[in-house]
Amino acid sequence: MHGVETYLFYFVYTSMSLFGYIFYAVFAGVDDTPDCNWNVDDSHYDGVNAVIGQIKDYESCIANIDDIFKRMDLNNDGYLDRCEDANFQHFMGSTKEYAAKFSSEFSVSSARKLCDEGFDKPYDYDSMH
Repeated sequence: MHGVETYLFYFVYTSMSLFGYIFYAVFAGVDDTPDCNWNVDDSHYDGVNAVIGQIKDYESCIANIDDIFKRMDLNNDGYLDRCEDANFQHFMGSTKEYAAKFSSEFSVSSARKLCDEGFDKPYDYDSMH
């Protein structure tokens, strides 16, 4: 019986290794970096550094994140695509390659979640009663 279990373990482990290698070989070259138009008028971001400078805690983040989002939303559709985020990252000092590779898509609500991640949310004592 132990011989059968050993063989089955060997078969499963070898299959997993083989198919993992095949998966890697097929998808290793996947590059999802978007081709962005980098010719963005920087005046669209006028004042954004001052707005970011006002963010000190959770409340100030919530109060200012919508303004930053609107400045980043170049086509005014209420949603940031990866190129809009990449252009903003590049404006803030990242290289074009870095900004494109590590850009993300954002909705208004997901942008507000950044405040939850960056600052301690104040505890609401009234919600407990």
